[in-house]
This record gives sequence, structure tokens and C-alpha cells, in this order.
Amino acid sequence: MSVANTLRTALRGITANKLRAFLTMLGVIIGVASVVVMLAIGNGAKQNVLDQISSMGTNLLLIRPGAPNIRHEGAMTATLVPEDAEAIAEIPNVAEAVPEFPTQVTVRYGNVDYVTTADSTTAGFERARDWYPTQGVFFSAADVKSYAPVVTLGQTVARALFASGVDPVGKYILINNIPFQVIGLMSPRGATPYGADMDDVVLTPYTTGSLRLFGQHYVKSITVQVDDVDRIDETQTAIRSLLLARHRVHEGRDQVGDGVARRDLHLRRIAQDGRRQLADLVREGRREHQVLSRLGQQRDDAPGPRSSAKTRQARGRAAVGNASGHEKTGPQKRLSARGRSERRILEPGVTATGHVHCKRGVGVVHSQRPSDPPSPCS
Repeated sequence: MSVANTLRTALRGITANKLRAFLTMLGVIIGVASVVVMLAIGNGAKQNVLDQISSMGTNLLLIRPGAPNIRHEGAMTATLVPEDAEAIAEIPNVAEAVPEFPTQVTVRYGNVDYVTTADSTTAGFERARDWYPTQGVFFSAADVKSYAPVVTLGQTVARALFASGVDPVGKYILINNIPFQVIGLMSPRGATPYGADMDDVVLTPYTTGSLRLFGQHYVKSITVQVDDVDRIDETQTAIRSLLLARHRVHEGRDQVGDGVARRDLHLRRIAQDGRRQLADLVREGRREHQVLSRLGQQRDDAPGPRSSAKTRQARGRAAVGNASGHEKTGPQKRLSARGRSERRILEPGVTATGHVHCKRGVGVVHSQRPSDPPSPCS
């Protein structure tokens, strides 16, 4: 059978069963379109993720102060300085090294206040982060050197301060009540993988921020851009050696080990102080116990004749009362509780009503409870 005959047979079949042919073609069209759409969506999502990663910088190193795996409490670790960034910039394979000091500030324009982050950095920030302004300009090295009060806004801050259609470039805003002139508006950046808004920031020269905003010569981090990603490990080792030498830290010393050793030494000293204080308390308690024992012995050995008779009389009443099954009265109960909690050198006497008469002696030890009535011997 020739090709022409085959085509004629197929056409006769299609024309004879038009609905079946239409449904068959529709199924094929839907299936092919679904595959094409799914591939397009997958490639678009992949490209979006790659763009977000690239926006954060795939060739960046972030340097922070302090030893690794050691948690720092309280104030910021003040070790990195802008001069460290200048020295790092001289290392081979380093394209940019920019110091950064982000801090929270309040910006104001007119009657609108907004809390955001002010990142004080240098002119190489836009090249290191590959982030350029869409309106105006980024501040220059001359602005950094001259302590210029200029600022470049992120998109989120610009929308919060200025009404729609207002050009922020050239306007003056207050950052912590200090006037700054807006010279640029950064391009939209989006969010980080952790959900933080990268456009919610204002960028100022480091020198101006150090002098007028936060009053610190130290930096919180240094961002390093490398030229060749394949040599990034080599560059990292060179940066580490440079910083160790600049800050006079010996290469052979383990900062993590040193931090753990200092912490263990501090804990041992605390334990030794606690044991010493506990031993002092035990010795003091023993001394007081011996004194109380001697005083009690003296009280038992030398009672007065009058008080002895009255004491015997009171004990006799108590014995008769217990034998007859009568309960003690309220004053007698309090007297018994008080007698167990007081030790005195005195000449006690108990009257028929249960009151205590005593003469104060030397070395009184009184452990009366707050709920008991005041003692007549106090």
C-alpha cells in the first residue's frame, strides 16, 4: 500500500467519525500543553531561586568578630575596625572589602516616622553586593572621606516615607533627629530566604554614621567579594592569617579551646569559692552549737531555789492534768511551743495562770516564729 492510499484511508476514517477524531485531537493537545506548561513553571521557579541566591552574592565572604562556636553576651565584640577591611582589600583575589555597621534607627519625613535599619558602609558596597540605585546615585569615596550627611534609601523605606509619585531624591529626612539628604533610591531587592526584607534599609557613609549615628569606630562585619570563586578557600585562609597577625593572635592557639578553657577556669573558681563559704558556715554553726550547749549545761546545773520549787509545782500540775485526760489550755500550748523554740540563761518561773517570769541573763538565743505573741523576756 502506497503512502497516498494510506492518507486517503485516514481521511475517510476522520470524516466518517468526526466527533471521535475531534476528541482524540483534543486529548493530545491538552496533554502536550500540560507538559509544556509544567516545564515552563519548573524552569521559572528554578530561575527565581537562582536569582535570589545570586542577589545575596555567590562570591562573598562574611567576616564577623569573635571566636567561632563561642556565644558572646552583653555588648558587641569590638575587634574589627575599618582598617582591617583596607588591609583585606590588598590580598590577591579580593575584589572588594567593605565594612558594615547596621543598627536600628528612626527615620522621619514631615509627620511620618518609620523604624528601619541604617547600614553604614563604604562606596564599594554597591559593587560588592551587585546592588545599584535606580534613581539618583550611590555615595562616593569623597562623600565617605568628607563625612557627608547623605543617604540612599531602599524601596520599602521610600514607600513608607513618601507619598506615591513623590521623587525622594534631593529631599531631606531625619535619621535619629539628624538631617540627611537623600541622593539615591536603590533598586528592588526582595526578601532573603529567611523572610527578611532587604529593601527595608537606608545606606549612609561609614564615617558619617560612626560620628553622628552610633558613635563607634568598630564594625560589626566585613563583606569580601572575591574574583575567582574556585580560589575562595585559599582567599579565606589568607584573610584569616592576616587578621590573626593584625590582632596579635598566635596562629597555633585555638580560639575555641581558649574560650572553653577560660570558661572552665571561671567555673572552677566559682566552685572553690562556694566550697570555702560552705566550710566557713559549717565551722560557724559548730561554734554556735558548742556555745549553746555550754549555756544550756550551765542553766541546768545552777537553777535558783525559788524557781526550782515553782518549776516542780508547774510540772506537777502538768502531770496531774495529763493523767486526768484534760487538754492543755491555749496559754499552756503557746508556752510549750515557746519553750521548745527558746534557749535562755534565766531564772524561769511559771505562775498558776501559765505566765512566764524571767530575769535576763547573758547570751540569749531566740528563735520565735513571726506568728507567736511577743515573749515577755524579749
